[in-house]
Amino acid sequence: MLVIRKDPVATGQSKKLMPKYAGPYIITQVLPNDRYRVADLPETQRTQRFYEGIMPVDAMKNYVLETEDDASDADDDVV
Repeated sequence: MLVIRKDPVATGQSKKLMPKYAGPYIITQVLPNDRYRVADLPETQRTQRFYEGIMPVDAMKNYVLETEDDASDADDDVV
């Protein structure tokens, strides 16, 4: 699973607080020239239309799912 970089859209809100990545997505096909076809996961579809697009490798990064162990470790570090 991976997330893709979103291009900022002028909405009048601060870009600093807007999410930089959207996802998770899966790679469905490897294309030439470091391009990948990505698609929505069926259970995480955010709109009525199923997303499928072609992305360059520099616009993607791994999707990291936070586990309960990671969350409990973060609470232990607070003083």
